[in-house]
Amino acid sequence: MHIEPAHLVANLIGYGLLAGTCYLLAVESDHRSFFVIAFSGIVLSFPLTLSALNLATPRNGILYGFSGVNMALLGLLPLCLVEFARVRFWIGFERRDGGMLFFLSLAAIAMLAVPLSLMTSALSLSAVVISGWYVHDLTDRGFRLAGFLRLVLERRHDGNQFVLGSVLFVSYLFVGFPTDIVTDGSVLNLYVHFLGYSMGFVGSYVLLEAQVFGPPAPAEARDSQLETRSR
Repeated sequence: MHIEPAHLVANLIGYGLLAGTCYLLAVESDHRSFFVIAFSGIVLSFPLTLSALNLATPRNGILYGFSGVNMALLGLLPLCLVEFARVRFWIGFERRDGGMLFFLSLAAIAMLAVPLSLMTSALSLSAVVISGWYVHDLTDRGFRLAGFLRLVLERRHDGNQFVLGSVLFVSYLFVGFPTDIVTDGSVLNLYVHFLGYSMGFVGSYVLLEAQVFGPPAPAEARDSQLETRSR
């Protein structure tokens, strides 16, 4: 439920932006069926699942809104971004590279939204190290940032969609995991937000890695595209 109309409107706006952007990226990368299945699973199962998991941790207060579902859609967004880049730009991305964005976001969440401690610092550092492994793997596959940015600028239609999706991903992380969790007398439920985000990513990733939505782009095509554009 929503106690105030403003809270309902904010959640609906976030829902529309996240669902709409994920859908657009999925359609443009020929992954409409992946989006439909992932989206349906999130909308149908996550409200009850997140509510049950929230009750598993007793606390004083009232849980309201469906921001946990929005956070699950945010977890779907990096996978849609990577698939879009893999299909539309063809420059070294693979499906597992969505994990790089996920672990980088975990590092940011640990440092910004959670009180600083030895544990949060260790978690953030671990996430950065894992992200570094993804970057190293990308580099070994021939990825060059300059070549990628050049493609984004040259292909304006695809580039605009990718940039807008990336901006939404980063921006909504700050919405879902702000530095100040107390607003107008209510406390943001970071626990449910994190559960929704992480479960949305992991569930969608497992679904995508089942490889029932088409094979990855051939390595030869990726490498030749990158070499041509990087000269």
